[in-house]
Amino acid sequence: MNSKIISLVILLGVVIAAVFVSAETIYIWTDENGLRHMTNVPPIQATGKLDVIELRPPPVTEGSEAQYALPQKPAAPEDETEVAIVNNHVIVPVTLSYKGKRIKAKLLLDTGSTTITLHKDIAGKLLIRKPQKGSIRVAGGDLIDAEAVRLDAVTVGPHTKKNLIAGIIEHHGPDVPFDGLLGMNFLKNYQYTIDFKDKVLRWSN
Repeated sequence: MNSKIISLVILLGVVIAAVFVSAETIYIWTDENGLRHMTNVPPIQATGKLDVIELRPPPVTEGSEAQYALPQKPAAPEDETEVAIVNNHVIVPVTLSYKGKRIKAKLLLDTGSTTITLHKDIAGKLLIRKPQKGSIRVAGGDLIDAEAVRLDAVTVGPHTKKNLIAGIIEHHGPDVPFDGLLGMNFLKNYQYTIDFKDKVLRWSN
């Protein structure tokens, strides 16, 4: 798997989250090893120039938050969800719901992305007609077009979270074995461990 492609996708997921979830300040800096970082937390140590970007969310119109109830079963302690492990990356099966339509997808578990990010081809299967338009700033200062949508629900194993923002981006480059990123706006709500040997997520809440 091309690590540069994965890094770019993760970077886009982080910036999309800042643009579409809330008004936020983004800090961009280079560490002592020459690696470029982007975060919403001020860096403790940074070398060279520190770029500060103020991001504002697009307006959310009344009625844009659709309600969609999904049947749920109580999550038992130590519930397990089978995952795929590809080059030490964890790929999680998820169910995405939008305006009554439900599809299966595979998302890369990414604790560095603050929001769920979907590739346009998988988002198209949800028949999303009018996503919110916007732009994101990537490393180097360039602006690229992006979209965002509020999903009715995202289900992983025994857990369902409703009304989550997801960024939508165009995937370029070689094929990858996932349809986007499973970010922290879902993961932060649950405690889990990853068993790389048995290839499962173990939920503890």
